[in-house]
Amino acid sequence: GQVAALSRALESGDLPAVALPDHGLEPSAKPRTIALDRGRATVVSSERGDDWVQVVSWVYDDGREAGAYVQTVLGLASPDVRARRRVKDPEGRAPTFERVEGTRVFRYVLSPDGGTSGLRAVPRAGGALPSEILGLAGVPRGPRDRRSGGTIPADLVLLEVRPGPGAAPPAARGAGEAAAAIGSDDSEPQAVTLRLRKAGEPDLAASFPRAVLRRLVLGPEVDLAGGRPLPGLDPPSGILGGRRALMVALGGPDAAPPWAAPADPVPGEEDGARIAAALRRWWSPAAKGGRAFPVVVGTDPASSISRWHAAPALGGKALLLLPEDAFPALAAPLRPALAREWPAKQVVSALPSGKLPELVVLASAEAPGLLGARVRALARREAMRGKLLAVYSLSGPVRVDLPALVLAEAPIAGLGVADCSPVDWKDAPAALGALGRALGSKPSRPRRAEELPGPFVWYW
Repeated sequence: GQVAALSRALESGDLPAVALPDHGLEPSAKPRTIALDRGRATVVSSERGDDWVQVVSWVYDDGREAGAYVQTVLGLASPDVRARRRVKDPEGRAPTFERVEGTRVFRYVLSPDGGTSGLRAVPRAGGALPSEILGLAGVPRGPRDRRSGGTIPADLVLLEVRPGPGAAPPAARGAGEAAAAIGSDDSEPQAVTLRLRKAGEPDLAASFPRAVLRRLVLGPEVDLAGGRPLPGLDPPSGILGGRRALMVALGGPDAAPPWAAPADPVPGEEDGARIAAALRRWWSPAAKGGRAFPVVVGTDPASSISRWHAAPALGGKALLLLPEDAFPALAAPLRPALAREWPAKQVVSALPSGKLPELVVLASAEAPGLLGARVRALARREAMRGKLLAVYSLSGPVRVDLPALVLAEAPIAGLGVADCSPVDWKDAPAALGALGRALGSKPSRPRRAEELPGPFVWYW
């Protein structure tokens, strides 16, 4: 009888409505209401380890628009993340499906396939979610401490990087035009907008040559200009002006996870995190007294400045965490080599239950996806509240948005990130040892994390 009814429905084109399953929501999951600029959204979500299910519906005050989506994410912190989102059309048309597989994004609508009873996937050019709603899809847990950005402290300089005026983004061009632009200088503007902000001074914004920023991110080791200074960026005192640190602010796409970010990649010379790491490397010869050059990354305009300002000073004891299961197979000999570079009483294989020092350093040679899940779990522990966490990935880089993801959902004060490949394992103990020796010295004044030597770039 059910088969006959379905056959009649197929012939008439009147298919019955299909109820979507809950996609794995926990029975204990509670809905919460979030205020929007012109309405409200209802969010229900569940986490299982490093996987996440989220159901969101929203309505605007004027009643003109309403929508809903169901999203599943597998491997939240992995470079090989898999995500699927079904977005209900507010006008009752076919829903949009958005899928993420690693760095690839697919958007499509299922449409009837000619005169047959089948369906075909029709690509969709742009995202289906309004920007305000897309922001809800990025982080499973909202910020624990949503402090306002406040004013810029007197000892900090803020650098904002924005695309320069000129060429339209690839999504705005037709497929043939975008393909023709690949490898062409006309595919992007020749300048990038840099904006410097300092306390007590007017903001300074200028169009900066893209070629100079490319020299910067490539690094002095491969600089074809023969080591000549970077125009506008050398010497560093011209930018800092006596301040203690430079914070490079991430743009929206830089800090968003793959399932909540625009599909078009951000060039390296516009990526705030890459610029910060490059400035730190380029300016390191100018640092004095065995200190690193103080360049940090701000992940959130609403909280990064106050987070940086409230960060604890360092000196003396710091914990080196070397989990036994984080050094598999060929990496096993690396664990004792790292331990020898740190005071023996401050090396542990698991986080102790007592009070922790201000800094915990985690080193791991496991796959970046496994390490990302470990970092999320560690950073969200209550014992880490207000502490600094440094992560040394010895099997390659973690996903670029992981620091922003962790800082948005965890109570830690700041996150340091460094990485190296197995080819460079021989240098890893010495790099970590430089930090350990600096912590054991007696400075003339309290030191900040970004002022200490070592491989870490600090995110706030």
